[in-house]
Amino acid sequence: MNKERKGFTPQKMRALLSVMLVLVTLGSGALFYYALGETRKYGTEVNHRLLDADASYEQLSSLQALKTQLTESETLVGKANQLFATPDNYQAEALAAVRNYATVAGLSITNTRFADAEDGSKTIVISFNEGSVTYDKLIYFLQNVEENVPKLQVTSLPVSHITGGDSNSIKVGDITIKIYVR
Repeated sequence: MNKERKGFTPQKMRALLSVMLVLVTLGSGALFYYALGETRKYGTEVNHRLLDADASYEQLSSLQALKTQLTESETLVGKANQLFATPDNYQAEALAAVRNYATVAGLSITNTRFADAEDGSKTIVISFNEGSVTYDKLIYFLQNVEENVPKLQVTSLPVSHITGGDSNSIKVGDITIKIYVR
């Protein structure tokens, strides 16, 4: 009397375990593949952030170097600005400088006037007291003018020798001096 049992038989249990083993293996493979994809995404994101950080660091370094260069250049810009008079103050600066240099050289200015040159630049025309100009004093005056800041440059200098006078005395006509204006 062999009655068949309707429960789990070893064959059914083996089949069930085999199916579960296949499902666990497939599930593990799917989970591994999903985790691998997420890891790649995370790695790519980290790589992009590293590249952004490197680029930001390079930009920051460039900006700091530029700031340092600008700070060092401020003194040069200040000196460069002193080379030129401004349109508002060129007459006062030029007149003060020319009078000062004439006084230091021992010369006496009798007349000054401002004019615009043919090229559009600004000029000052000066006249000296006749008989007070000697060659040495004139050279000293001209050296001071040429070394002036803001920049002045003699553009016209009519000079002639006085006959019958001191060998060092000269006659000087109207001297035209160009004033460099920004």
